Amino acid sequence: MIVNPIISVIASGIKVELWKGLYESLAKNNVEFEIIITGHVRPNFKLPSNFKFIFSKTKPSQCAEISARNASGEYTMLIGDDIYFSPYYLDRILEFYKQNCTFKDCASGRFTRGDLEYTKDNGFVDGVTAPTI
Repeated sequence: MIVNPIISVIASGIKVELWKGLYESLAKNNVEFEIIITGHVRPNFKLPSNFKFIFSKTKPSQCAEISARNASGEYTMLIGDDIYFSPYYLDRILEFYKQNCTFKDCASGRFTRGDLEYTKDNGFVDGVTAPTI
C-alpha cells in the first residue's frame, strides 16, 4: 500500500473479473491513490501494491464500511466495483474539489450544493444538468 495516498477509492465488491480494468482506468493519474475493496469473492490474481482486498462475508453496505475504516487517504471516494473511470479522473476531481468546494462538500462526476448544480461553463446555476468532470 502507498504510505500516504491522497485519495482512497473504496467499495464492496464481488465482480473480481472487472478489477483489473478498474485499476487500469486509474493507473495513469498523477495523484497518489489506493483502492480498497471488501467482499466475499477473492481475486485469483496478484493485486498491485496500492490495491487492497479485505475478505468479509458481511452485507455490501457493511463491506463498504469496512473498506472506509481501512482507508488512509485524505479524501475518500465510494464506488461500485464495476466502474471504469475516464482518463485522469482522480486528478481532475481533486483539482475541482480544491478550487470549488468547502470541507462539508461532496464532489463526484456531478456536483451540487443545495438545489444548485455546478457546470464547468457556468459555475453554479439552477436547473441545469452538469456535465461530467
